[in-house]
Amino acid sequence: MQSLLTRKVFNIRAIIAGIVFSGGVFADVAASQPDSYALPVHYSGRVLVEKKNQLTSYTYSWPGVYFEAEFTGSELDVRLNDANNILSLIIDDKEPVVLTRPGKITHSLKNLGKGPHKVRLEKRTETPMATGTFEGFYVPAKAALLQPEPRQRKIEFIGDSFSVGYANLSVSRQCKYDEIFSTTNTHQAFGALTAKHFNADYQINAISGSGVVRNYNGAFPDENFRRFYQYTFVGNKTIKYANVWSPNIIVLELGGNDFATPLNPGEKWKNREELQQDFVKSYTSFILGLRKQHPQASLVLLVPHAPSDEMLQQHNKVVEQLKSNAQTRVHLLKLEPMELTACQWHPSAKDHQSVSQQLVDFISSKPELWSGN
Repeated sequence: MQSLLTRKVFNIRAIIAGIVFSGGVFADVAASQPDSYALPVHYSGRVLVEKKNQLTSYTYSWPGVYFEAEFTGSELDVRLNDANNILSLIIDDKEPVVLTRPGKITHSLKNLGKGPHKVRLEKRTETPMATGTFEGFYVPAKAALLQPEPRQRKIEFIGDSFSVGYANLSVSRQCKYDEIFSTTNTHQAFGALTAKHFNADYQINAISGSGVVRNYNGAFPDENFRRFYQYTFVGNKTIKYANVWSPNIIVLELGGNDFATPLNPGEKWKNREELQQDFVKSYTSFILGLRKQHPQASLVLLVPHAPSDEMLQQHNKVVEQLKSNAQTRVHLLKLEPMELTACQWHPSAKDHQSVSQQLVDFISSKPELWSGN
């Protein structure tokens, strides 16, 4: 079985070349229109919230974004303006209604029963080159408006295609782009599964093909994950993320692309040792920046299984550097081998379930992670 690190063959140019607020808070209720009223919306993920003509919209590009509301009554309108993503619309935890690149529409649901009901809208796909907009949940009667109960726990996942859930629903390693797109569901990746287990809100801030200092196979040497992380949209470097998000736990899964392939002629590192040193220095600096933003968060570094121990060794050095900077609430979790039967040797749905269980067991064994102790 070949490693995720040695067989990551995907079109990074399609992901990175065009890479052109959030979470766990309640947005204001949009102004009512004749015979319809906007539900209070709870959302998580990096979202730009805008108000125009007394109506609220939510625009997104990072993976794993979701919106929730509660209401009573038998009817619901879902207003969308998204021609780029596949969305899951879930009522009362039942099987989702899958909306594929719906465009600008109002999706109406009837005969739901008098309620109460819960509704959830999930962005399934990875679209770093494009945005989508959610324009609200609407009901016909103001008396139907309910306020969702806030979650007490929050967890953030930072990573690459593994964290995205790249083609995790595929059943073949040989896939074309459309198959990769349609079989990616971030909300069935290990991060979302883990957060849902703990009833925690989550952000999944990940970019396929990206690395700490080196993208897959050395592509786009002037760009890397660290350069994009600070922005509200993956590739729009004009809008910095307004950081109102405060996770209890941050899980980092980066480095696979940095070390996945041999160095190419012309790359800035003369040898593997220089790459390793740059990775350790840059990853340590990035994590210290996270600590400054989130002083109470516990940090967990994931290391996927690989034939070589190169990445594990560099992660151990990062942990040592962090501890030398008085960062004691840093943990490392080495993952068990995976089947890697999804597109282009990526983790399958079964793999994501296994990784989630490993992470659930790890967090459950250390309840202090939630309290920042």
